[in-house]
Amino acid sequence: MINATFKLDWQGDAFTGRLQRELSRAVRQAAGKVRNKAVELLNVTGKAATRDLNRSSGKAFKGMNPTQKNALIFSNGMAKIKGLKTIKSVKTGASLTMGGSHNGMKGIYWYGSPLNRWVQSSPAGSPPHKQHGDLQKVVIEYSQGNYKAKIGPQQGLKYARIQELGGKGLIRLPPRPYMRPAFESQQEAIMFQFALALQRAAK
Repeated sequence: MINATFKLDWQGDAFTGRLQRELSRAVRQAAGKVRNKAVELLNVTGKAATRDLNRSSGKAFKGMNPTQKNALIFSNGMAKIKGLKTIKSVKTGASLTMGGSHNGMKGIYWYGSPLNRWVQSSPAGSPPHKQHGDLQKVVIEYSQGNYKAKIGPQQGLKYARIQELGGKGLIRLPPRPYMRPAFESQQEAIMFQFALALQRAAK
């Protein structure tokens, strides 16, 4: 939360108009900075560390269609990765194969459609690893004449909230915040934008 108090002694329609324009500009600049930081925090991939588990070329894969290749990648991983467990939902039938380790890597799990690959989860408390990039589609919604901005993941990403705050799905996930750290890291820059807005309006 940012708290700041500014006292203005200027009056008149010209100043009021300039102030409104500059404050709107400051909100847009500040929102953009938070959005860009969130995208940056979500740019660490979870696929590179498990590249050797996801190879789909060679004699074993020759002549296979994509579905068959995915099945072989899955079974090869099941044989190589230690400590994997599969959890299945009684209600939906959905399953999750996770919790494995391989070559010093921990937190390996099977990411189904659309990736169908072994990936590595980020440590608890850190931003989620980038898997297919949907979380990076951070959007900004403006209201109240562009004096208010709401920044967050696009609508429809059901897992976005549980990644940020943690919660219970098939398993209990710890928080992996990305929006809160993005906002907190930009507080000084945000205050600078509003101070600059007042300076410009006063000219």
